[in-house]
Amino acid sequence: MSGLAIATLLMNQTLEVNRGYATALNTVVSLAAQAASSAAAGPTFERFGSSTPLAAVGCIAATAGLLLYGMLAGRQAALPELDD
Repeated sequence: MSGLAIATLLMNQTLEVNRGYATALNTVVSLAAQAASSAAAGPTFERFGSSTPLAAVGCIAATAGLLLYGMLAGRQAALPELDD
């Protein structure tokens, strides 16, 4: 899921008065995760080659997708109604 979609889900669940704080915190967490994964990727690729780290990244992505699906199960997204 893209960062924009995650931000939209976050903003739909956040009170309007707290949206600035939620956006800032989302950005900090996202950038920190990217920095940590970049720092870990170099030595990992050097030590194990490319196939093992890429398989691990695929497993992490699949797990994240399943967790998001599980957390959103039973919730129906609030979509605006379109006028005809």
